[in-house]
Amino acid sequence: MLRHTLLCALAALALIGAGPASATELYQYHVAIDTSGYTGTGWLDLQLNPGLATVPAATAKLSNFSGVLDSGYAPMLSGDVSGSLPGVVSFGNSTAYNDLFQAVVLGGLLQMDLAFGLTTPSLDGTAFAVALYGSDQMSALGLGDPFTNSLVTFDLRRDVTALISDAAMVSAKEIPEPSGMLVLLTGLCALALLRRRQV
Repeated sequence: MLRHTLLCALAALALIGAGPASATELYQYHVAIDTSGYTGTGWLDLQLNPGLATVPAATAKLSNFSGVLDSGYAPMLSGDVSGSLPGVVSFGNSTAYNDLFQAVVLGGLLQMDLAFGLTTPSLDGTAFAVALYGSDQMSALGLGDPFTNSLVTFDLRRDVTALISDAAMVSAKEIPEPSGMLVLLTGLCALALLRRRQV
């Protein structure tokens, strides 16, 4: 029993060592876009835009990108955006239009992790949108939102909500925070100890 208790304690300490997500990473998602129905060059369009002119600060950080970038084209960045794929790209909502337009090779899976930070809940309509276009940079691919062409939109008002327009092409799964995993692990250890005592 002592060995089991020590293992639970070590696992909990390992998770504590991982640390909680920082204030700019309160909500995290893993996004996958299946482009197997298309070939050639496509354009990945990522935007973090405020709903109103004066809004509370919001951020988005893209990391762990996997997929094939089309190196024949330079990425286009607009507004409060920094970094480059396949590395980390940071978005802010300090200007009216904050966008990364990146050439990708279609035919495979595009994956990325997105972390969103909100300073205060707001009803301003700030949103992060993911869209995909053909080689002409204008023809929307997939069954996107009829007004914005977004395959998935993350509504950043009171919290973060993923609104998927094309579930056959896109998935967006929330990544649990390390603190949530710690609570789960602690509860499982407590249950295991309780069962041992009853036996």
